[in-house]
Amino acid sequence: MTIADLWNVLLRTLNRLLGRPSPDHHETPSAPSSPPASSPSAGGGTASPPRRKWTVLLYMAGDNGRIFDSKYGKVSLMAEMTSAGYVDLEEAQKVGSTDEVAILAQFDTITEGDRTYRLEIQRGGTTMDHIVEVIDETNCGDPRTLTDFIVWGMHRRPAEHYMLVIWNHGMGWKDDDIYASVRSVSRATRPLVGGRARPLFRTTGQKIMAIPDPQTRGIAADDTSMDFLTNAELKQAIANAEQTTGQRLDIIGMDACLMAMAEVQYQLRDLADYMIASQEVEPMAGWPYTSIMSHLTARPEMTPEEFGRTIIEEYLRSYTPATRSTSHVTQSLVHLPMMRQAGQIIRDFVDVTLQGGPTARLALLDAKQSAFAFEDPEYVDLADFLDQFLSRYQGGDTEVIEHARVLREYLAPGQGPILAKVAQGPGYAERAHGMSIYMPARNLSPFYQTIDFAETRWIDLIRWINGL
Repeated sequence: MTIADLWNVLLRTLNRLLGRPSPDHHETPSAPSSPPASSPSAGGGTASPPRRKWTVLLYMAGDNGRIFDSKYGKVSLMAEMTSAGYVDLEEAQKVGSTDEVAILAQFDTITEGDRTYRLEIQRGGTTMDHIVEVIDETNCGDPRTLTDFIVWGMHRRPAEHYMLVIWNHGMGWKDDDIYASVRSVSRATRPLVGGRARPLFRTTGQKIMAIPDPQTRGIAADDTSMDFLTNAELKQAIANAEQTTGQRLDIIGMDACLMAMAEVQYQLRDLADYMIASQEVEPMAGWPYTSIMSHLTARPEMTPEEFGRTIIEEYLRSYTPATRSTSHVTQSLVHLPMMRQAGQIIRDFVDVTLQGGPTARLALLDAKQSAFAFEDPEYVDLADFLDQFLSRYQGGDTEVIEHARVLREYLAPGQGPILAKVAQGPGYAERAHGMSIYMPARNLSPFYQTIDFAETRWIDLIRWINGL
């Protein structure tokens, strides 16, 4: 079924609810101007809504897949995401909200013109049945859009615990301009509907690097607005929501590629207790929302850590050969407040190592080239990098070795911020430990010094290793 066919079905359902005539099957459906009459109002009345155990907030930046004019011809920067969004919403609808758990979503799509939908997901029905508010086309790359959604969700369904899921493309810490190659040429776009060769749920380095302009990156990218969230903007958006509501997130989930990085985790260290993310590219199917929400609604008294562990375990289980197999998957649960101490230990390691002389530098260079890397080859597993370094620097400066060992031990599951990790695929179970770090082959991105992680001086270690 094509996207247009799907919308005809959804629109006919909506029209029946509103008592409107249905369009001819061959017409292009227009977006609804108001939520279904049976849906609760966005304001929720004058009475305060009851406080639930959990509210899950899905920030679904699905406005991707357009074909742009560029000086290199027609290019598509992002895999089409709207179809995957409907699949994930349907998975959540198999469980739906309960008296103890609310599932809210904001869904910006590529096919609905100038509309964005806010939904309270109930069990059964169609996606259109769960719309509670229709707002003007949003720019998912604007931090104010994310702030507004968090505030709206917390006011609509107050809870003891909150999880925010950033659902879209992800490229780790990198904040380079995704749209640089097309922004100055043309804003005229058309949606890319249909299949792509080897489509991935999120943007991958392989697709991005096919564009001749180097370093095109971002998270929560919005093709219509040609904008995306930088890591600083992500921090700003969440911090502003907390300031407005007085409520703190318990979990930040990244249903996106390559986001389990020390740089990202450090950026968000003060904004939630836990972060769930993948070191590797996520497959098209992303998180298994049916099983995840089934566990939460069955046991809403779960603590945030228990829920986080459940999510990564269900993620791995959903990609076993008996379900939907894939060659490699990763997911980790990190305790964000402990990233403050991790940052200090990394800084101590860097300070000492920079005094280690040429022997230490050569061992680090060899370790960098041997460390376990992911789809983006500039992202390596931090623990594996340290293992490679320690194996090559035997007999070196004892102070450098000691600091490397302290950092390595702090990255062991349960000893520091990495509470749990899952991994599947050749080499992944043994060498993907739950936290990646930036390790470029040669040149250093000029944006690296703009993120909080620059405080650790890792940027200086990269320069030293690469002879910059």
